[in-house]
Amino acid sequence: MTSGTGLAQRKDNIGTGTMKIKKGDKVKMLAGKDRGKTGKVLFAFPTDNKIVVEGLNLIKRHQRARKQGQKGQIVHKERAINTSSAQLICNSCAKPARIGYRFEGETKVRYCKQCQATI
Repeated sequence: MTSGTGLAQRKDNIGTGTMKIKKGDKVKMLAGKDRGKTGKVLFAFPTDNKIVVEGLNLIKRHQRARKQGQKGQIVHKERAINTSSAQLICNSCAKPARIGYRFEGETKVRYCKQCQATI
């Protein structure tokens, strides 16, 4: 693929859609203002490599009054974070763990590299 300048455009492997953290997992924050806190993953965006964690990375959103006589308000919302800022907590050993993949029969499963338990 070439652009108008005659230089070839580089096609990166960014946003391939594979992440080790899924919706419903329990994670620990490794960076940011909520470092050390834990929460449940509400949404996962694999193409952007981001997740939304329940109760963490809150921002204030000013909301305008919708109807006559209704007051405006400040709403706290969770904001997406990069998956590199969070680490999955293993269900069996209850510690933040590195995750690996292995095949059990025909299915590919995630496992904890510390205690070898299937996640």
